[in-house]
Amino acid sequence: MVLANDAEYGTGAGDPLDVALLDYAVNQGVNVSEMLGEHPRWSLLPFDSALKFMRVTVKEQGRLISYLKGAPEVLLRRSLMSDDERRSWEEKAEGYAVEGFRVLALARRAGEGDDDVVFSWPRSALGRATP
Repeated sequence: MVLANDAEYGTGAGDPLDVALLDYAVNQGVNVSEMLGEHPRWSLLPFDSALKFMRVTVKEQGRLISYLKGAPEVLLRRSLMSDDERRSWEEKAEGYAVEGFRVLALARRAGEGDDDVVFSWPRSALGRATP
């Protein structure tokens, strides 16, 4: 959520959702400036309303890693999940959306690309925030 983000950290400039994601990361103990400095962008696929996601690829420990952020229904179709797992997550996302929540998916994959992604869990309950 930090790396696949176009808000300007510290200024409050950018999409309100991106600003909120950075604020959340800071509240979870992530040093946003340090993370951005250690993982400069290798490439970028900016958010597009037709695609409904964005992708940023960075170099991490000498390897390319892509991080994606976007509509759950789009990223779920691009995932490595089984059909049953995918349906379960689609139902969860739809349930939250019906309750009025804005639902967003975060995913990653080795290398530069948009398919065969796995999901990231940015919850402190899991022990650490995911970049």
